[in-house]
Amino acid sequence: MPQGRPYLFFLLPCLVFLVGLAAFPTAFLFYMSFTDYLLTRGPYPQGFAGLANYLWLFTSPSEGGSYWVYSFTLTAEYVVGTVAAEYLLGLGFALLLRSQIRGKNVLRVLVTIPIVAAPVVAGLSWRYMYDSSIGIINWTLRSLNLPTRAWLGDPALALPSVMIASVWEWTPFVFLVMLAGLESMPKDLYEAADIDGCSAWQKFRYLTSPLLFQLSVITLLFRIMEEFKTFDIIAVTTLGGPGLSTTTISWYIYSIAFSRFDMGKAAAAGLLLLAILTIAITPLTRRAFKR
Repeated sequence: MPQGRPYLFFLLPCLVFLVGLAAFPTAFLFYMSFTDYLLTRGPYPQGFAGLANYLWLFTSPSEGGSYWVYSFTLTAEYVVGTVAAEYLLGLGFALLLRSQIRGKNVLRVLVTIPIVAAPVVAGLSWRYMYDSSIGIINWTLRSLNLPTRAWLGDPALALPSVMIASVWEWTPFVFLVMLAGLESMPKDLYEAADIDGCSAWQKFRYLTSPLLFQLSVITLLFRIMEEFKTFDIIAVTTLGGPGLSTTTISWYIYSIAFSRFDMGKAAAAGLLLLAILTIAITPLTRRAFKR
């Protein structure tokens, strides 16, 4: 065992595991992004391509630019909408069910039910609910003599429809984290605020919000990273369509890899996404763990 820094000896197994799990695959992905690697030609890279794969991402034709730029922009809109809705709803439910209301334990269980379902199951459930002929949503609209919609077949409605399904599934995660944060807050601060005659809004603004800030940032980081990787719910509902209306960046990379069988370009697209997300979330990470 090393004499100077014995803790390094105990960290070594974890470091080896992390290197094998993350560093080596990332390095191999980096290598692939500079190669001409078509699976139809064989299981190994066929030659050095330089920056050709990266340049291709910005030169492939599409409406308003390259497919990569379009899918990244679409994904950014998707992430902003879903994460904002998940956070606001999750925090709202946590504040409501923390208060002394009748049946709050039952309501807590009901709110957390969606997170139990696997993403594929949740996606299929919403796909059938959105169905134009047998879906319960259109059936309800017909019962009320309201116009029905092709929720997943209309380019203008497909992305919002998928976003609703994602918000339904992942709001319970935010709810549980926020509720845990609220339950861990010191009660004496709120008792002092009650004695001073503070309103509910003043307690939220000057006590709850600052105390939940760090936890909120960490929760948002988790959800932003997960929503940028959204794939399963797209795969079982729209397959990226109609047209390109729900072609998120994950689905775009999957299409390059397993429709074009071009692993080099898929690796370049994935690494470019990784670089942008790393740059974007680094300030939030520093803010979250700042002491």
